[in-house]
Amino acid sequence: MNERRKFVPGVYLVGAGPGDPGLITLRGAQLLGAAEVCIYDHLVHPALLDLLPPECDRVFAGKSAGRFKTGQDDITDMLIEYGRTNRIVVRLKGGDPFVFGRGGEEMIALTAAGLHCEVVPGVTSGAAAPAYAGIPVTHRNLTSMVVFVTGHEDPAKQDSAVDWRLLARLRATLCVYMGVSRCGDIVRELIDGGLDPATPAACVERGTQPGQRQLRCAAADLPARMESAGIDSPAMIVIGAVAAVEGFENWFTGKPLFGQRVIITRAAGQASELAGMVEELGAQVLRMPAIEIQPIPAREAMEQALNAIRPGDVLVWTSPNGARRTAELLEAMGRDIRAFAGCLTAAVGPSTARALKEHTGLIADLLPGEDFRGEGVLKALIGRLQSPANLWLFQAREASRTLPEGLKAAGHHVHELVLYQNVEPEFDLDAFEQAADDPHTWALFTSSSTARNFMDLLVRRGHDPEDAPIRAVSIGPVTSETLRELGVEPAAEAHPSTLQGLVEALVRAVQRRKE
Repeated sequence: MNERRKFVPGVYLVGAGPGDPGLITLRGAQLLGAAEVCIYDHLVHPALLDLLPPECDRVFAGKSAGRFKTGQDDITDMLIEYGRTNRIVVRLKGGDPFVFGRGGEEMIALTAAGLHCEVVPGVTSGAAAPAYAGIPVTHRNLTSMVVFVTGHEDPAKQDSAVDWRLLARLRATLCVYMGVSRCGDIVRELIDGGLDPATPAACVERGTQPGQRQLRCAAADLPARMESAGIDSPAMIVIGAVAAVEGFENWFTGKPLFGQRVIITRAAGQASELAGMVEELGAQVLRMPAIEIQPIPAREAMEQALNAIRPGDVLVWTSPNGARRTAELLEAMGRDIRAFAGCLTAAVGPSTARALKEHTGLIADLLPGEDFRGEGVLKALIGRLQSPANLWLFQAREASRTLPEGLKAAGHHVHELVLYQNVEPEFDLDAFEQAADDPHTWALFTSSSTARNFMDLLVRRGHDPEDAPIRAVSIGPVTSETLRELGVEPAAEAHPSTLQGLVEALVRAVQRRKE
């Protein structure tokens, strides 16, 4: 069902949650899938933008170090302007739109402009960040009250909207947003108002995210401890008896890849699945695509193939990209999988088989047993087919010659359909520069192409791949051999050669380093 049919045109203020993309609400995710325009803040996780349709207009309206700052009046005017285009406009805001955000102001302005406007609440960091640090903001034996308060304004102001001395007398958990720079003043005001200096306190930096850091101490010691640890925004300050609750504080930080940086070198459109797998295990992901998938004109070649393919022929897909490209060409030609009726279908591995089923509806008849490479599918085909068979390979221009040459050597007739090519993308390597000196940085390579392109980029930036501190993890023997040719010895290799195998190899390598 088309998601857009569920929603009327208008502006939707959607809470993106505190950082972990898995905390988006179901309605929020549905709206992202239906969005025609998305106006988002800088704290929004990239995985949420992956939920947007390809044709959605994406508008950055946040601010961060070194980036353009969009004023609130400009954002509001932008929302009204887009809202008048009779499209589904999603305003994606960190946390909850109505909790220390400007969602209330935006909704008032949109309503006054006569526009349809709805709000989709999000998980707020005042509850989520402490939870990811193992701190319950309420506890039956400790407190039944929680106060969400902004620490952004100066506590010493006579006209301050926050009465810190009053809050000091409550037996409540105080969750202070945006209070890092004013923590010393806040604690001083609370203690002057009667707060016991020994009251438990905590600070959670980048809560719910792979870079999360947390510390606990007495309230009086909190400002000095935060300064010593170099705590920076975004961070949540928690003051109250619940900050001393222990026993499950490492349920998030104890994940097997927590504290590790993982570079994903897959093409931008393919990175989400692998990124999600390692993020679920606690890793911080850096998306640095080393290749870009570029379709090439292939309609004429596909038409000729469809006219020549006969029942009994063998169709082989060597990558998920080939499966996607096949589906695109069939649709453009007004054809469907009936053109392949009676043929035997094969896929190089589970990921390709899933893509084949998802995009074309075809279920692969043949998969290699364990070796999900050209060699594996070659062995499986030779063991299944009698010579001479007629085979069609749907592949990339840079595809390995192992499979077609091996099939020809076995006496089969091979037709190669080149549907796309891998090209080197243009991207900023500043993220790599920042990660280069971190001993907890790993790079995952899913093909020889990603390895070659990535190492070429390092060389052009003045890095010697042999001296680069990044630890490479390879999806299989062919990619490992390519890395060695480039001067890099893989720290680990996947067995089997699947994305799951790649992640498991990474986990084992991290555990070995910790031992």
